Amino acid sequence: MSLAEPVRQRLLVLDSDRTFAEVAALVGETEGFEPMVEIEHARLATHLAGVDGVRPDIVILDFAVSEDEALELVDTLAAAKFAGVTIVLHGRDGDLVKTVRELAKNYGVKIGTCIEKPARIVQIEGALKNARAALAAAAAKAPAKAGQGAP
Repeated sequence: MSLAEPVRQRLLVLDSDRTFAEVAALVGETEGFEPMVEIEHARLATHLAGVDGVRPDIVILDFAVSEDEALELVDTLAAAKFAGVTIVLHGRDGDLVKTVRELAKNYGVKIGTCIEKPARIVQIEGALKNARAALAAAAAKAPAKAGQGAP
């Protein structure tokens, strides 16, 4: 009798810097996630809708973009009703991060750790652990769906 492998949480790393995105995905894989890498911000909606039926649980998202583009990314997360956690990568613009956090909160989008670039591996590891814990806490609070037992 073989035991099925536990389902790994899915991680989407979206950063226009492919090298960074691949390193972050590798960190995610070592932390037990099933990573996906994307370098085009315009494809965020496609991933949130479910590429091949697979939606991410956690998104590491590069907000080192213009303010308009950053707000559009938050709009995309909200429109997709993304229930996971978004880890924000950003430049040195603290005001933009504050605006993103406020807009996300108003839309019900969960923003986890914000990491200033250049990011260190230990920061990514910590952010992923925090995001996983936030998802576990949310799942524990959620009522069981009809036809399903308690976890």
